[in-house]
Amino acid sequence: MADQDTVCSTHRRMAWPDVWRVVAASLVFATHYKPWGGPLRALCHEGHTGVALFFVLSGLLLGRQLFAEGGLPRQGWRVFFLRRGAKIYSLHTLLYLLCLPLLADTPGQAALSLTLTKGLVPSAVFAGLPQSWSLTAELMCYAMLPMLVRLPGRGLAGVLGLAAVVAAAASWLWPFAALYTVAGRGFAFCLGVALARWPLSLHRGRGGNEGASLPSIRWPLALLLAGAGLLALGTLAPAGPLTASTDSLAPWALLANTIAIPLVWTACLGLTLGARVPGAAFWQLLAQGSYAFYLIHIGPVARLVGFAVGQQVIWQFVFLWLVAVALHKLVENPILNKLARTGQKS
Repeated sequence: MADQDTVCSTHRRMAWPDVWRVVAASLVFATHYKPWGGPLRALCHEGHTGVALFFVLSGLLLGRQLFAEGGLPRQGWRVFFLRRGAKIYSLHTLLYLLCLPLLADTPGQAALSLTLTKGLVPSAVFAGLPQSWSLTAELMCYAMLPMLVRLPGRGLAGVLGLAAVVAAAASWLWPFAALYTVAGRGFAFCLGVALARWPLSLHRGRGGNEGASLPSIRWPLALLLAGAGLLALGTLAPAGPLTASTDSLAPWALLANTIAIPLVWTACLGLTLGARVPGAAFWQLLAQGSYAFYLIHIGPVARLVGFAVGQQVIWQFVFLWLVAVALHKLVENPILNKLARTGQKS
């Protein structure tokens, strides 16, 4: 999924979000391909939680950028939303149109996919590029940003509580809304925005360098917490070879997806805010292609990759990342730069 590439008033790209982008995309891949068995099976079955991580991370990074700018983007909300829309729509639209001859979409489903509104229609939620349902919910989360970043601390806490109530109600009353719409996913996004309210000075080291003095032990702790959460969730999933917590529509499972899982990811992100990252250039390279990876990891492109490299999941994983990075460098980034120059001229 698409999220903000730069945060803070200096607009420096930081490495710690890049790790989480790659983790989120890889988890979603794992839940669709089930590469491991035995004790690690739960990690595969619960890889769908990477979507919740995307929402928390998106709220955190966008919130931090906006809070650092005083709650209003320097270029104004209109330009802000145009840029975010361009980031999400451009690559998705191109990939969808290229894949359309291989899809069985009706004209109505095609229209919903092209406008990224399919996540509002249960019968079309998995049409087109199946995973793009989450983009509908993310766009709706963006609509909350002007309100969220203007609220004082108590007001934001109130909205967070309201989002939790809405997510809980959806979990009890309408499973589709809990899993696929902003009603269930908005709590995760609001958690990220709330985490962004932490004073930026807490995440800076000596001389104002973010992460300069944060101990590296934070990463093992965060990853241990994430792994333990996934394994625990996997033990509660329904029995069977291809099940995950989302396979159950029981309220406990839906509450886990809408509330408990985002809380765990928020704790993980809180542990690593501003932390140092070994091999930052490597993580940045992969993270730049994470949105493309998310869009191609299942569907026609993934099937073509599987045909080219065989059915070994590890090779499909590696090759999909290579394709995703190439898509970002050669297609997505040039398109966004062209749109940015056009917007400046207008």
